[in-house]
Formats: sequence, structure tokens, C-alpha cells
Amino acid sequence: MTTVDMDVRPEPFASQDVASVGRWRPRDHTIFLAVVVVMNVCLDLVALRTDVGHGTIMIWAGFLLAQTFLMGLWMAFGGLHPLLRALLVASITAGGTLAASFSTGSSFGNLAAAFLQLAPIAGTTVFATHAMLLPLRLLMSWRIDFDPAYYEVRPNLRMQFRLLDCIGLITAVALPLALGRLLDGELLKFAAIGGCSALFGSLPIAYLIVVPRRSDKTWILAALVLSVVLAAEYLAFWSVFNGETGVLLPFNLGLMATLLLNVVPLRCLFGLHLFSVAPGARRDEVHPIALRRTDTDLAALAEAWPTLPDVVRNQIVALASVASAWPSLPEAVRRQIVAAMNAGKGSDESLKQSTEPD
Repeated sequence: MTTVDMDVRPEPFASQDVASVGRWRPRDHTIFLAVVVVMNVCLDLVALRTDVGHGTIMIWAGFLLAQTFLMGLWMAFGGLHPLLRALLVASITAGGTLAASFSTGSSFGNLAAAFLQLAPIAGTTVFATHAMLLPLRLLMSWRIDFDPAYYEVRPNLRMQFRLLDCIGLITAVALPLALGRLLDGELLKFAAIGGCSALFGSLPIAYLIVVPRRSDKTWILAALVLSVVLAAEYLAFWSVFNGETGVLLPFNLGLMATLLLNVVPLRCLFGLHLFSVAPGARRDEVHPIALRRTDTDLAALAEAWPTLPDVVRNQIVALASVASAWPSLPEAVRRQIVAAMNAGKGSDESLKQSTEPD
């Protein structure tokens, strides 16, 4: 946990103007994300074709389960209101399941029967992924988004578990358990093994993509987790497919390809990243600016701005620039800035003492 905690940067300087009034303005990343969702749903139309080889079927199985992982990941760490986020995830999952039912409807008799068989599998894996990741959102205040300005800073809520959080977690756990009761033995086994493979196999890769910086310990931990997951997958696939473990490679290829093709463009083009909205995610972090950017402070600053001298205005602009650029600065540069500020503070105090009359 310490290694993971050191990689995630807190966002105590995230502006609260967007989050406080609930605005989610359309931007380029919103349009791109909508296009990615539509493309994934369209690919679901050919995902479960039965006239292809066994290896191709397993690639598409990995593709579909990776989609359920991404839906659960977004539901656990995404933005928007929880009910709206749950509605969007459920709608997209239902749309993808309906699209997949078109290609395999003949195997179940008709389209409606295929949808009724596939929907509980998709719902169970999505909501189970969400339930397993939700404690990280509640305790660590983690978010995965493009701009921390969508969120308010949550002081004093780090590692705090409130009654409302308990109710939300109980509800999140109840949803996959209820949907799992709709599945028979074989489908439930497939949903459990496939969902766990998608979750634990994709989570280290997704973390390495969206985390702001990666230490050596992070790479080692991710490699160890992947090794354990692959070993567990080998045993699970051995039991399910009667010793035929050759399907493990195409399954993981489909899983990883889907994950990389969906998340990497969002990370590289639009800055999708993991951050914490609770100050103190890194206890050794020393920020050069300790301003509390509350609405009251901003209103007072806006009111006094016309009367401020140009020198003071330039200082405020410089401080704001440092605050916005601070999360992206290398550690060595941060320490140099802090040392320079401490030295400047000491010289100012010495000058003040020397100019004071005895």
C-alpha cells in the first residue's frame, strides 16, 4: 500500500469552480470518449460469431471481459453523480450485450433468449468489479479522470469510512450477488473465472497506464501481481477446459489489446490519470503554496484585484502558475524550489530583524 500511495499525487490545488456548481462542460476528451464507447459497442456486433476458430473466440471473449472491467473501473473511480454514473454504465453495458446478442442469437434460439443469458453475465462482472474497487475510492479518495477541477477537495476524509459509505458498499456488493443468482452453474463459473481474470489481469496494467509516475517498486509489484494472476488463470483454465490451456494466450491477448487500445489514447492525448482528492495522499509532499482555494477566498481576491499593485498581481499569477505545474514537476525540481523558498524566507526574516530598531 505504501508503494501505491507514493505513486498517486494529491490534488489539493484543484480549482473548485467547476465542481462547486456541477458543471461538466463539453470538451474534446468528452467527444472522444463517446466515440470510443460507440466503437466498442459496434465491435460487440461481431464479437460472438460462431463461424470462427476457437482461438479467435477466446480473443473476443477477452475483448468482452475487458470491456466489463473498464465499465466497472469507470463506475468505481469515475466522475459525475453516482446515480448518473451507474445509469450510464448500466445503459452502455446493456447496449453492448444487446449488440453481442445479434451475433450469437442463433446459438440460444433467438435474440431475446441470447440477451437474457448474456446480460446477467455482463452485469455480474461489471458490478462485481465495481464492488471490489469501491473501497479504494472511499478510503483513498482516488479518482480517474481528465481534470481534477471537476472535484472538490475532501479534507479530513482520507482513510475515513462513514455510514453513508457503508450503505453504498453494501449496495454495491448486493448487486452482483443478486445478478449471479440468475445464472446457472456453467454460466456462473464462466462469469466468476472470466471476471476475476479480467479484473486482476487488467488492474496492474491499467494502474501503470494512469498513475502519474512509476517507481521501481511499482513495476516490481505489478510484475508480481501479473505473475500470480497468470498462474491462477492457468489452474482455472486447466480445470474448466479439461487441460486445454492453449486458450489462455489468445484470451489474454484480447484482454490486453482492448485495455491498451481504450486507455492509452485517453492517457496520451487527453491526460487521463489517477489522482486523490484528499490532501495528504503523500505525507512527505511539501507544496510551495499552502493556500486554501475556497470560494470565499476567491471572491475576496476578485473583489480586491482592481486595487492591487502590479507587483502583487504578478506575484499571485506566479504562485498560481507554480501551483498548476507542481504535480508535473520532477521530484528534484520540487526540492530545489522548496529549498529556494526556504532560503528566501530565511533571508527575509534576517533582513526584517536587521532593519528593526533596537
